[in-house]
Amino acid sequence: MSTIAQCPNGHLVGITTAMEGNTVQCPLCQGTFVAPRAAVPSVVEEYVAVESIPEVPTGSRPVVEEYVAVESIPELPIAPLSLGAEEAGYRLTAPERTGADINIALRRKKPHRRATQAQLRSLDRGLACYYFKHIISVCMVLLSFTVWVLIVAAQAAADLARPGGQVQPMWQLPNPPQPDVRPRVPGGQGQGDLRARTTPNAGMIAAAVLFLLVLLAQAAALILGIAGAIFFLRVPPASGARGLARANLLLEALPPLVFGFGLYTLIAGMIHQDAAALLLGVVMFLIAGVMLVGGFIIFMIFLAALANFQKDDATSAEAIKVMLLTLAVLIGTPILLFLAILTFVKTPWLLNVVPFAIILFSAIAHIKLLFGILSIISTLRGRL
Repeated sequence: MSTIAQCPNGHLVGITTAMEGNTVQCPLCQGTFVAPRAAVPSVVEEYVAVESIPEVPTGSRPVVEEYVAVESIPELPIAPLSLGAEEAGYRLTAPERTGADINIALRRKKPHRRATQAQLRSLDRGLACYYFKHIISVCMVLLSFTVWVLIVAAQAAADLARPGGQVQPMWQLPNPPQPDVRPRVPGGQGQGDLRARTTPNAGMIAAAVLFLLVLLAQAAALILGIAGAIFFLRVPPASGARGLARANLLLEALPPLVFGFGLYTLIAGMIHQDAAALLLGVVMFLIAGVMLVGGFIIFMIFLAALANFQKDDATSAEAIKVMLLTLAVLIGTPILLFLAILTFVKTPWLLNVVPFAIILFSAIAHIKLLFGILSIISTLRGRL
């Protein structure tokens, strides 16, 4: 293969492959020069450009489809971009990183969101049941205090009606009716006639009617408590209060059964004059009372756990405070009454005044604490 070169004087000289790079002489002017080498074609550059393109094997899917199928790549958990997206029920995932580009998929968690809404609705219904239960409890305290006042007033009136009668201390049981010692008169009252002594007055009748209302209110409160405890079973697991909800349901359902068994045993013991049955009935009453107190403690701790779940530390602390104050009132009232009776046993008028003041103070404190519980329940329902 030969090429054309130019000598220093401008003459064209034919150069063969063997002469390339060597000193040659122009045949016309006898001038010498170095024969140039032939230029190499740019095949390497074209070959490199081809190597940078990925080959597509025959029978495989196009490259475009491989990039579209992002769902087949395992998801990589990343930190959420905002709290609002998490609260709205969304999840941020990063299926793949391609170079400097990050593909972030914002996908809705619909089934989980529906479950959370159902749990919150159930929790709200349970709180509503307990709200009405505590309203009934306020009415029960007022009715019970009224019944007690009517009974004491009726007993005082009966004591004053007797000849030379004197008002007895309210903590003593009423005196049994005494037989009339007057001589028997045909067609009238006489010896052994108790009709004049056993006629109930209006105060006792009113107290009996109000006591029936208290029993009905107690039954309604028990039903609402059990219903609310059942709704609490679906409390969100993230609150950590499901164990408390189960314990609360157990302590709401068992006391009525234990109390009913104790009442049956007590009545049977009184009919058959069985001391063991009477003792068993009293023990059953005490167990039912302890269960009721335990259920109240579990319920207040449950409210505190819900407040912590809602990031409300003030309401959580208030629930614990109300629980402790209520326990102090429930335990302190009978202790103070017992001490008052022992202290003023020789002063009859103080035995009437001091216990009345203690019970009145206890009723007012109990009502105030019940309103505190109602306020806590309203706060928790408002934040759901």
